[in-house]
Amino acid sequence: MSQPSIFISYSQKDEAEKDKLLSHLGVLQRAGLIDLWSVDQISAGAETAQVIDQAIARAKVAILLISANFLTSDFILNQEVPKLLKRRQNEGLVVFPIIATACAWRMVDWLAEMQVRPKSGKPVYGDGGSHIDEDLAAIAEEVAQIVRRPDRPVVSPGHESDIADITSIQTLDDRDWDSLLYRIKAGQCTPFLGPEVTREIITPDHEVARSWAVEHAYPLADRFSLPKVAQFLAVRRDPAFPADEFARSLAAIKLRPNYADPNEPHSFFAKLPLPFYITTNYDDFMVQALNHHARSSHREVCRWNRYVKDLPSVFDPDSGASFGPTNPVVYHLFGHIGLPESMVLTEDDYLDFLVNISRNATIIPRQLEKALVQTSLLFVGYELSDIRFRILFRGLIASLQRGLRRTSIAVQIRPQPPQSGDIMEAQIREYLEEYLAKADVRVYWGDSFEFVKELRARWEAFDG
Repeated sequence: MSQPSIFISYSQKDEAEKDKLLSHLGVLQRAGLIDLWSVDQISAGAETAQVIDQAIARAKVAILLISANFLTSDFILNQEVPKLLKRRQNEGLVVFPIIATACAWRMVDWLAEMQVRPKSGKPVYGDGGSHIDEDLAAIAEEVAQIVRRPDRPVVSPGHESDIADITSIQTLDDRDWDSLLYRIKAGQCTPFLGPEVTREIITPDHEVARSWAVEHAYPLADRFSLPKVAQFLAVRRDPAFPADEFARSLAAIKLRPNYADPNEPHSFFAKLPLPFYITTNYDDFMVQALNHHARSSHREVCRWNRYVKDLPSVFDPDSGASFGPTNPVVYHLFGHIGLPESMVLTEDDYLDFLVNISRNATIIPRQLEKALVQTSLLFVGYELSDIRFRILFRGLIASLQRGLRRTSIAVQIRPQPPQSGDIMEAQIREYLEEYLAKADVRVYWGDSFEFVKELRARWEAFDG
């Protein structure tokens, strides 16, 4: 049986970058997992265009090595890219863009719509090459995961939501959507925003962990776990070091969500008549989105530890602050970059958060607790494996369990299929019910951006 063919599309001006990529993918080829193909394999005298067409036709994965040279190559843009995108659209070809060197790739419409690698959108060679091997090794591992699923439909990066249609795990029916829309209209919905809604701007946790692990010589195998690597740094350097470092890196990011895009998650939610927004992210994007849409707001952090417990709050009886749908509260459950001491980041932080919130019922303000037990809860931007998701339910939701008996809960979760076998709806329900200890849970198994796009379409039709 022939191995899955990997088509490498690159500019011949980027031979060095291509060779470096092939050195990592060559590990997979030597293991018998893939068959690599690039234009430099064309024999002398062969009809170049015909050979390339044949290679595109048999490819299971197409890797695009994106650079300024790539994006200005007439041959690539006129001959290779249209055929690859057509196969992607019609046959599910996995198209895998890798940002090799700095270029204006976000200005190219067909490319800007895709989820690139590295997920941060930063070029592999953008930091002087100090992390090239780590980035390319991670990419090779992802390619290996794709080709090891021969019996499952393949899904390109950025098209993960297609899995929801394939496996029929989306369980929100029309009645569920209508119920959610009515609750939104009445201001009786509380959204929780997770890390997936910032994936196009903020480096994912596992990449931050890997970078820190390399930089600080993390000695253990679980170097993709941010809480574990952060815990190591808290012990090795200083307890405040991980949060300070993470806050500095986030503050240095100049890119912002496109708040003018109606399908951008923060922007969409900012236009809804809701009094509370809860985020487990550390960034300021929700407040910025509200400001963009001319809605004043209050930023609050959870007073879960001794460093922040005495800070003034809009929830204090003598604060004089008013809040509601016209001036909502954005509540940072796991902290905010403006207060690194409020951030829940290390393993110890998560454990302390769980212990403190279970022992002290006043940590969650009474007004917010009342909203949680009387509104529909909507979780957007999480994965089942995300520690924030697990801590969220084990801590906050479990502590409010008695009052949640009449509350409907909708959860959008990004799919992460195993390397073999199918994820069944019953398994997902069982998993969530284990955390929630209740049956009134609806799951949208798909991409957060696709969920927001569908919710927006339904909301506009509903709200007129």
